[in-house]
Amino acid sequence: MTKSFDYKQNIRQKNIVYLHKIMKLMSLGLTVNKHKNGVLIAYIAQSILDINLRKLLKLIYLIDEKFMEQRGFPLTWFDYYAWERGPVAPEVYEIKNGAFSGYVKCFKNDEGKNIVESLLPNKNQVMSQMDSFSQYEMEIIDDIIIRYGKKTADELSDITHKNDSLWSAIVKEENISFIDGKSDLQIPLIRLNTGNVEKEEVYKEASTIWWRECKSFRLDHGTLCKKIIFQTLY
Repeated sequence: MTKSFDYKQNIRQKNIVYLHKIMKLMSLGLTVNKHKNGVLIAYIAQSILDINLRKLLKLIYLIDEKFMEQRGFPLTWFDYYAWERGPVAPEVYEIKNGAFSGYVKCFKNDEGKNIVESLLPNKNQVMSQMDSFSQYEMEIIDDIIIRYGKKTADELSDITHKNDSLWSAIVKEENISFIDGKSDLQIPLIRLNTGNVEKEEVYKEASTIWWRECKSFRLDHGTLCKKIIFQTLY
């Protein structure tokens, strides 16, 4: 029996592709913060040898979650989406397709897992690039690596999938239907500050500063979006 064409699902898939193309170009994590994030990714890959991409994705999210808890705004300013296996920053996921190629490389091992390696051959060279991080930031980064670095990707998924996690709340509220394990629903990290007026204000102020920096790149958002829509739909 021939399966009928699902028009709505087809449009939704195209919308997800479109959204992720926009995100990869416009996210603060890949504009004003790209170098710092590239160095962070290389540092994690150097600290945890043979780290797979899925585990890396989890650790970066946990780092940002910790920064939200401690100071009210994230370290990376990546945009996170609710995917089936947890919160994912698609910019980092795209490492498998060459993203952050100046900092890390990605290859499949014998088990078919995507392994991420630092392009900086030793930790001293990585550390020489970490001068953009404050001592306070390094302490939090190292704390996450020490606390979670020996856990598997599945174990980290259990943490981000806890009933009281932001990912779980978003998935339940929106009743998400995943397509190929992905969704177009963004996880607003500011919700981690809900009820803390001071941190909510800090986040808004920090976000305003970052977007002001992003505008200095003089990106024509409207023209860019139209081009991407055309490429996606036609």
